Amino acid sequence: MSMSNTDLKLASEFEAAEEQAWRSLVEATLKGAPFEKKLVSQTYDQLAIQPIYSRKDTEGYEDSGFPGMMPFLRGSKLGGIAEGAWDIRQDQNHPDPLSANAALKEDLTRGATSLRLVFDPAACQGEDNALEEETLSGITIRSVDDFITLLDGVDPTTQTISLDAKTAFMAAAGQLIAALNRKSVPLDRALIAFDANPLGSLARQGELYTSLDSAMVHMADLAAYTAKTMPLSTSVLADGEVYANSGASEAQELAFTIATAVSYLRALTEQGMPLDQALGQIRFSFSTGPDIFLSIAKLRAARKLWARVAEACGANGDVCAMKLGAVTADAMMTRRDPWVNMLRTTVGCFSAAIAGVDSITVRPFDSALGLSDSFSRRIARNTQVILCEESSLNRVIDPSGGSFYLETLTNDIARKAWSLFQNVESLGGMVKALLSGTIAQQLDDVIQARKTAIGKRKDPITGVSEFPNLGEKAVESEQIDPSAIAKSVQERLSRLNSQAITLAAEGSLTESLVQHAETASLGALVNALAAGETKASMTALPEFRFAEDFEALRDNSDAFLEKTGKRPQIFLCNVGEIAEYTARSTYAKNFFEAGGIETLNGPGGDNIATLADTFQQSGADIAILCGSDTGYESLAADLAKALTASGAKKIYLAGHPGEKRASYENAGISRFIHVGCDVLKALQDAQDILGCTIEGDQK
Repeated sequence: MSMSNTDLKLASEFEAAEEQAWRSLVEATLKGAPFEKKLVSQTYDQLAIQPIYSRKDTEGYEDSGFPGMMPFLRGSKLGGIAEGAWDIRQDQNHPDPLSANAALKEDLTRGATSLRLVFDPAACQGEDNALEEETLSGITIRSVDDFITLLDGVDPTTQTISLDAKTAFMAAAGQLIAALNRKSVPLDRALIAFDANPLGSLARQGELYTSLDSAMVHMADLAAYTAKTMPLSTSVLADGEVYANSGASEAQELAFTIATAVSYLRALTEQGMPLDQALGQIRFSFSTGPDIFLSIAKLRAARKLWARVAEACGANGDVCAMKLGAVTADAMMTRRDPWVNMLRTTVGCFSAAIAGVDSITVRPFDSALGLSDSFSRRIARNTQVILCEESSLNRVIDPSGGSFYLETLTNDIARKAWSLFQNVESLGGMVKALLSGTIAQQLDDVIQARKTAIGKRKDPITGVSEFPNLGEKAVESEQIDPSAIAKSVQERLSRLNSQAITLAAEGSLTESLVQHAETASLGALVNALAAGETKASMTALPEFRFAEDFEALRDNSDAFLEKTGKRPQIFLCNVGEIAEYTARSTYAKNFFEAGGIETLNGPGGDNIATLADTFQQSGADIAILCGSDTGYESLAADLAKALTASGAKKIYLAGHPGEKRASYENAGISRFIHVGCDVLKALQDAQDILGCTIEGDQK
């Protein structure tokens, strides 16, 4: 039996639904509970997320346009990502250049299409000598020879190479260009992202090799060289991840990154670069977190904001389109139960693909633990390959376009970010806002809000604050000998034919660096650039991972286990029949194990003497009552007194006490755990009682 399109009536057979009628039904279901409190949530930008959206929610907003057209909200190309898959960009950070080369060859032959070379901390500070404790992550690139070793088998005319050298961006660029020349790579066909980002480097590291003004001039010189000599490459990066890793909200990340890019645009044009050419030298990178819709909306809003900035500067046409990359957020990665990170990065990659970015970097699931191995890099690569090749996300133009929810959220974030951006500009621009501490204070406000939500498990972290596994096995990764890496660095430096460096007083600074790069170390080039300069400095922005406070508790538990042979323990004093205590007993187990506290499960019952005796035999110092509200009313007070007499240092109760709080507290129950309570504080207090040392100022 065939069916034509005219036979498909779908919703046409139903009466049109009225929003007020729907709301009346919802409010009846809520039984008096506030609609706004129960069904409307707030982002960290104080944007309301409604339970349902309709066409009226998009009224008053500018039309989103078409892909490849102003304001480029729907993509920078007419065909969107359907014109070609996004760039699968893989981080390379093995300390040894030869080992890093083996890793990147494996990546490029098994799905990756481009590389991001992450320099080690010493190089990022412009130093040659690597401290042993700093050589566990990041490639120890010190010379052109190191670049030659690293890029053996790589074709820079088909595979984009991105540099993450932070402070040492000029020296790294000079050495890479010299290496390309030695490899006879045509510079006009090379695909390089030098990613000069002096403001971001200053914000992250707290110091530059020179003054900020000079660093901006150096960046402009690199941009002029790139535009003239390497037309398929870019020189400048405005990186939102710097702010996302410091706890930024979506609008803050957008606003501060756009403001950073505007500072760079001014620096380039002030050095004589034409506006259109300057716009072409800047690329952007933003983080994608665990919230799919917020990430999609943020990336779409980013393109709109930059197009409006470019338009306001006098540009028009394709030069207003943002070169946009995405990296799965470092802040969301966990050290505990790291396998769950595979799901988090899949969500981040999916969001970036749906938003239509040009390149995506997926972090390996064990990246928060140190150096990632072949297996974890493979999973990161294949996450992208599956979403692209098997799920066909690269075949649909702007799949989120037209969604009332996403269109509204995109425009709401764009408006909020624009307001924050205008505030930064009113302070004199990103440089002044950053150096004055204004940016740090605004970020800290959001960090504190995040900490509160995470601590109360309003923002749950699976495997850490929710559903922890105290018996999880540690991830096995390659063990690096820091002393061997440091020795290798010294041996490679000793082979350089070092000579005095005199950089050209006139002409292209980048060309002068390239000439000296063949015989100079990275540190020597940085020192030559810094000669006679006063270093720019500030208090570095803090790095914030969502799981860090709960993971500190787990670290304390591990230390306690190593010292005593057992984990800190709490006794689940189950009250009543199994059906009466199971729900709260399960809740309490999940609650305390999030703090590394092992739960000892009592047999249950209503005989106070038996329950108290069972607790005493357990050897635990803390007991928690788990049962029904009815059972508590009849037994809790007397049971608490009996437990105290049996040696309990503290007694908890699972559930909200309501009007019984005072009487329960008088009986010796000191804390109540329930949905909405401060889980982190309760666990920190419990660890104190049990003799676990809580490091730092977390309490």
